[in-house]
Amino acid sequence: MFKFKRVHEDVFFISLILAAALLMAWPLWNQSLLYAHDSITYFSKAVAVHQSWREWDFLARWSPHINNGYGYPSLNFYSPLFSYVAAFFMFFFPLALGFHVAIFFCLFLSGVAMYFFVREIWGKQ
Repeated sequence: MFKFKRVHEDVFFISLILAAALLMAWPLWNQSLLYAHDSITYFSKAVAVHQSWREWDFLARWSPHINNGYGYPSLNFYSPLFSYVAAFFMFFFPLALGFHVAIFFCLFLSGVAMYFFVREIWGKQ
């Protein structure tokens, strides 16, 4: 199991991971949506979850706001975790910036998780 005895070393490496994540995510910190081949799809799902949460539908399995207003059960077929995280950040930031903060959050947490995994497997070296 994880042993948190090297706290100072962990804080140093996690701050390095944070600096690397900030450097890699530099294009995300603007109000325009990042252009990628599937960013519109994930953004529309996150906005649909955000709108469903504003209407007190917390599971948001049926999204009535996408598919030209006809609705679609997209979160029944695809993993909804990123849409939930992005919709949460959309309450605190504008829509596109909240989406980008969710991407940064996932990037940073993946780096931290990989650090603890590698530390557990290979040890200090």
